[in-house]
Amino acid sequence: MPISFRNMPVGSTCTIVYRMYREAGLNPNEQVAGVLLSGIISDTLNLKSPTTTPLDIEVVRRLSLILDIDVDEFAREMFKVGTSLEGLSIEEIFYRDFKEFDIENYKIGVSQVFTLDIENVMARRDEILTFIKNEHEEHGYMATLFLITDIVKEGSTFMYEIEDEELITKAFHVKAEQGMFVPEVISRKKQVVPGLIEAMLIVE
Repeated sequence: MPISFRNMPVGSTCTIVYRMYREAGLNPNEQVAGVLLSGIISDTLNLKSPTTTPLDIEVVRRLSLILDIDVDEFAREMFKVGTSLEGLSIEEIFYRDFKEFDIENYKIGVSQVFTLDIENVMARRDEILTFIKNEHEEHGYMATLFLITDIVKEGSTFMYEIEDEELITKAFHVKAEQGMFVPEVISRKKQVVPGLIEAMLIVE
């Protein structure tokens, strides 16, 4: 039998699940609505990510009506609890959300964490840079990036190990330096990796 699946260009799978409820003529109960809302907020950084679509925004509005809550206040509390890195090792932080990409004949590793407490992470900067360098060499990456994304400031602090630092400058239009903050870069999928690919083409 052929496999049936649903694929839609939206910011969160939870948006698709809500739409399927409505297609069946149903509304999710409060418990399910809370889970779906949390998923959309998490996936779209409270609708600030460039992956956000008008449908995500509309579904958040409808779910908030079911729950009768202030979405922004709920999001702040959710991120405050969900982005805590207290007590985690550098390895646990780095691999909390890590993805490897194969581009042409190169491998790129990109780790991303979302937090409201960037100061505590940056206090471990030297330890982080040593860890990145070791992972970079061990796995033979062309570039190894660690993004610390600030949800409130809507941008990311970059730490990295890379074969050609010019790629960082061309990809993100800033002078490449460890610990640089790049405003409005919060999506690995739609901004970071495409930016690197474009920079690689320019350099070549």
